[in-house]
Amino acid sequence: MFDVGGITTGNTGSNDASLSSAISGGLDGDAFLMLLVAELQYQDPLNPVSNQEYITQLTQLTSVDELQSIRELLEDQVAKEVSDYNAQLLSMIGQEVTVLDNEIELQSGKDVELRFQAPSGVEVEVTLYDANGNVVRRETVSGSSSTWTSYTFDGRNDSGVTLPDGQYYARVSTLPDESGNVIDYSVFQIGRVVGVDYTGSMPILELENGQMVSVANIAAVHEAG
Repeated sequence: MFDVGGITTGNTGSNDASLSSAISGGLDGDAFLMLLVAELQYQDPLNPVSNQEYITQLTQLTSVDELQSIRELLEDQVAKEVSDYNAQLLSMIGQEVTVLDNEIELQSGKDVELRFQAPSGVEVEVTLYDANGNVVRRETVSGSSSTWTSYTFDGRNDSGVTLPDGQYYARVSTLPDESGNVIDYSVFQIGRVVGVDYTGSMPILELENGQMVSVANIAAVHEAG
């Protein structure tokens, strides 16, 4: 049962103020209406609610209902958008993605395809570092005439020795000019999506090599193979 809080004829002189306070306190439309009916029921017969106050309170009730309906509509829209978004991510399982990421998860010496966008004919240096920042591989390649220039890291160092599994980092930059300045290019990787992790605040894609990448870093999605 709705508790009107012990309304008596001694506290009915501020109906409009009490209802306004009820709105700011977070009452919904039903509770607001019950409070309005209770105040009308227990009003002082010698000092009844004026027509202006009554109309004001009904207007407030209408506003409460409208705001509640708008909130419910927005909540439904957000829930639908989240559901659609999650469904789109699930549909990416089995697809190949190009992601912005210079961190490499090397597993069993498997090749890792790196991509970058360098002007055609421009010589760039691809440098691979281990987790301690030591250089393990360095090669010079030329920019491609296509949108992407590809470089395959075969998991070996400069001496051809297979590197241990673990985390490595890639850097792509132009050769130093006369002043020693270089231009760095963003490094992308290609991988097949095998899962989606929803446990965090934002969904994370799991690639075939065990690498976890943010959805925000996806540059392209294409058919596997």
